[in-house]
Amino acid sequence: MLSSVSSIFDPPGFMTPFTVRAKIMFQDEVRRKQGWDQKLTKENEEKWTAWLKELNAMNNFRIERCIFPSQFKRLVNAKLHHFCDASSKAYVAVSYLRLLDESGLVHNSFIMARTRLAPIKTTSIPRLELCAAVLAVSSDAKLGREVSIPVTSSVFWTDSRIVLQYIASPTRRFHTFVANRLGTIHRLSLPHQWRHVCSEDNSADDATRGLTARELIVGGRWKGGPGFLYQSELSWPPMFSHSYDIEGDPEVRKEITFLAVETQDNGAVDKLLLRYSSWYTLQRAVAWLRADLQSGS
Repeated sequence: MLSSVSSIFDPPGFMTPFTVRAKIMFQDEVRRKQGWDQKLTKENEEKWTAWLKELNAMNNFRIERCIFPSQFKRLVNAKLHHFCDASSKAYVAVSYLRLLDESGLVHNSFIMARTRLAPIKTTSIPRLELCAAVLAVSSDAKLGREVSIPVTSSVFWTDSRIVLQYIASPTRRFHTFVANRLGTIHRLSLPHQWRHVCSEDNSADDATRGLTARELIVGGRWKGGPGFLYQSELSWPPMFSHSYDIEGDPEVRKEITFLAVETQDNGAVDKLLLRYSSWYTLQRAVAWLRADLQSGS
């Protein structure tokens, strides 16, 4: 029965805050590793019944698809704004097109939302927030190819100070998981394009925690973005100061400093130390070398 959620056709992701609730329930049941004919847990059965009752109400869901309002004058500025967020259940990126005309009129259009369920294997929130950031930059790359309006620039918003600090740091400082995703973020965006937004103004938060059909139909920040986007850029949240200290962060690689070894052939030792960045790999290499020397003798 839970698989019926896939029958909802919503490519742009307009109804993501509503449909993500059913997807999370489905994943909860997958974690149980029960057969397809097994009953749902009592909690999920109650949630699923409530969700089904709300489903018919989604026939009343409407969203404005006109990018240029009738009263809009000559276009002065067009920017893509991407909001990303993550929870222990899912991570999301939602995109808006902000237009400014010569009279100062601002119009925001919902363009696209993308969501992914968190992996079944437990993953830290900072890692999921980073995955949401990757989703945001990939959305920007897709929209850059598809939107016919000349976009001036793109702005990325996240409520994770840790992720902002990651993005402002060199990729090589981090372990593989974080480094790979930072590589994608740095390839598709620049650090100065990333800004901090509080959770109360982060539209993507609606899709990570889910909304009822009534909440989604009423509207709010999900349909048109947070209120500050309709104001002057001077009123936007201030730039992040990167004051978070990541030196003790578990994602940061611990640098190993090798002391100079006084031997008759320091050059060979230096070459060996420079060749390997991992202490474990260096140990293996030396072990193989000693084994070869002993077999040769």
